[in-house]
Amino acid sequence: MVSTKLFAAGALALASSASAQTFVYEFDGATTGVQGNIQVQYAPPASTKATVSADLDFSKVNLAELQKFEGNCSSEVTEYTWHIHVKWSSTRTSEKLAQCGLALTGNHYDPTFACGPASEHFQDPKCADKIKSYSCNPASYAKDPRACEKGDLSGKFGRFKLDGSKKVRGSG
Repeated sequence: MVSTKLFAAGALALASSASAQTFVYEFDGATTGVQGNIQVQYAPPASTKATVSADLDFSKVNLAELQKFEGNCSSEVTEYTWHIHVKWSSTRTSEKLAQCGLALTGNHYDPTFACGPASEHFQDPKCADKIKSYSCNPASYAKDPRACEKGDLSGKFGRFKLDGSKKVRGSG
């Protein structure tokens, strides 16, 4: 397992209105080895509900390069965590490995103060007690969407699990 911060994508807001927000995260296969996109369509901006679709191809990820960068990747990677981070400093739409570190991408997008340990507000006093009890998973999200940071997509929907051809496709 490895975080998608290793393969972060720049967010391009394709559509935005008072009733909905849609964000498309494009991955450049030539830069990262990951080709495709993730689309996130939120209901009204104050809502915690979203429809997410992914169409990604991980077949050209350089495993040797990944293993050299991330010591926990000692074998073939079949699952990836994924998140929306709060900033993108690169002039490119897609980066990998060190170019996607915390200093460059910030923490998880969390406008509703769900306050996980990787929340953009983790240092805010309003989050002090919430961080300790943060529990975001598909069941807790289905029961109460406010339990999860908007950017904690792995928590809400589960990790990306690659199929036999190293692809991920689906929506939820």
